[in-house]
Amino acid sequence: MRIIGLLILLFPMVVYSASLKIGFVNLVEVLEESPQYKAAQTRLQKEFEPQRNLLLAEQKKLKNLEEQYKRDVDIMSATKKRNLEKEVRDRRRNIKRSADELREDFNIRSNEERVKLERIVSKTIKDLAKRNGYDLVIYDGVLFASKQIDITKLIITKLKQQ
Repeated sequence: MRIIGLLILLFPMVVYSASLKIGFVNLVEVLEESPQYKAAQTRLQKEFEPQRNLLLAEQKKLKNLEEQYKRDVDIMSATKKRNLEKEVRDRRRNIKRSADELREDFNIRSNEERVKLERIVSKTIKDLAKRNGYDLVIYDGVLFASKQIDITKLIITKLKQQ
């Protein structure tokens, strides 16, 4: 008797849930395949390439100084040896500081671009969901989603049309 009562109570939920239209979006795939993501990556690369090249040039100068030190250490005067050691130490410190600053600046700009992209993707998902009558669209924390409800390719197509 209890089982029948429980089934009667749960039956409306089962019927209602059968009429729900649910979609799933693989957000990582959308972000990586969208033209907006690729454009943002290109912008970041162009923006930070000059600083990166300067850093690489400084690293090459440091390497040359270190090689000079190793090569000539035995024939250098004590003063020249001390000066070269100090220059190597100073350059190494400056390169580390510059690399840290570059990494921090890149991360800040990268996060700014990611936020812009997430807004675009979110709006695209919402628009598509409303136009196609979805009751629920899930994109995060999903262990499994069948191909039936996967709308990732639709979202990527819409992003390519923007």
